[in-house]
Amino acid sequence: MYILAQTILLLGFFVSLALVAVVFSKPVAERLTKAASINRQLESFCLIASAGMLACLLILLAALLKSDYSLAYCLGRSSPDIPAHFRASALWSGPEGSLLFWAASASIAALLFQRTKFYDTLPSSTALYFWGFFYLIFAFFLFLLSTFSQPFAEAHSLPLTEAAYNGLNPILRHPANIIHPPLIFMGYALLTVPACLGLARLASGPGSATEDQ
Repeated sequence: MYILAQTILLLGFFVSLALVAVVFSKPVAERLTKAASINRQLESFCLIASAGMLACLLILLAALLKSDYSLAYCLGRSSPDIPAHFRASALWSGPEGSLLFWAASASIAALLFQRTKFYDTLPSSTALYFWGFFYLIFAFFLFLLSTFSQPFAEAHSLPLTEAAYNGLNPILRHPANIIHPPLIFMGYALLTVPACLGLARLASGPGSATEDQ
């Protein structure tokens, strides 16, 4: 299951890079002419990416809840001796889990934005650049999750120290840790949408505001 999750992240990285190349590598005239059809493909992948990221989150959450020490991320963060809600909050207690939660939140934020009336009023060229910048950021997250901060890396050998099995740091065993970190990361993720939209407006030029849909 963990291999499947890591494969999802790796495939998502390569597909995101390919989509960025589709948006930015074609000549400007050809790119804008086919913007509407390209946008449909970009929108479809956002749904797939969100589902894949949500699946990865659930897999990591399940590992934490059952304290699966075959997963390196669970060592020092999960223990059957602590309440389930604190084991669940370990999802964002480390850099790997935090990055995964952040990336998943960003993909869901883009998916929700795609379903707003405001998105429907965007010129095709602006929407095209929006997805180009969004998938560039998304690919960066997936690159980190596939290389330096792998949440599904296996523990090749179990530590002999008792501290590795004590679970979440006692300082983090507070109800605020269940609410505060995810709200922060969701806020960061939501900011991805206006940031990409602003860059898209600049890239598409002033004429995009009056472009026919």
